Amino acid sequence: IMKKKISYIISHHSENALRDQNLKAVLSWINSIKIEKEIIVVEQHTSPHIKNICDGKSAKHIFAYNPSLFSKAWGYNIGTHESSYDYIIYIDSDCLCYREDMEKFIDLFIEGDYDAGSPNTFRYHYLSNEESSYVRNNVKNFIFDKPSESNKTVAFTGGMFMIKKSLMYDIKLWDEEFTGWGFEDLAVEKKIRRTEAKILRCKYPTFHLFHGGKNNDYWNGKNNNHKLLNERYDKKKSMVSYLEHVNYETLGNKQKFSKA
Repeated sequence: IMKKKISYIISHHSENALRDQNLKAVLSWINSIKIEKEIIVVEQHTSPHIKNICDGKSAKHIFAYNPSLFSKAWGYNIGTHESSYDYIIYIDSDCLCYREDMEKFIDLFIEGDYDAGSPNTFRYHYLSNEESSYVRNNVKNFIFDKPSESNKTVAFTGGMFMIKKSLMYDIKLWDEEFTGWGFEDLAVEKKIRRTEAKILRCKYPTFHLFHGGKNNDYWNGKNNNHKLLNERYDKKKSMVSYLEHVNYETLGNKQKFSKA
């Protein structure tokens, strides 16, 4: 069995103060996980905003000059090329789970020789601003009285997931034509599922930190990404229809889906 060394990769856009506070909390949480690791944060912007959060100790900061729309996929690809280890965990800068659950998930993944997987099967708990503040102040030992299971499953590549780096190169990494946040995760999942990958799905509760509202670029990007997913990755549209239904119920943001 390979030694447990993990590259955590975060693709971040400093859109507002809450997003940066969430990043700081997630970095503290990752650093508390008792497994040898490196953390790579790829920031896209016109100038660096988060060097003081990464500070060279909590994470390696890579700045990617980008005067146009943020692309999580591009940031992940940059981080992948810069990573040192054979196992990667891609993680959004506002998602986390209980520290002990992540440690157990990594053990299961490596010992079972899985190729890809996630600690969750069911949808994330979207935390309120107050709940998120509690997590930020107790990131190493927060706890909620929330169920670990629901009747809504989610894509295993959303929020955070683990994969062998060799598999990411086999599927030619993330599709950088997706901009912002949304559907780039489904595209990479579809590429993974077209292989013979052995996939692990655990049932640990996962949480999404509050970061305020979305700007118009976000919604426009969602529509474009949705169209791209339909045309390039999902001819039958079955997964898109399913995710559309789930997101209608859980997020209520119906306008993010193109009706074309």
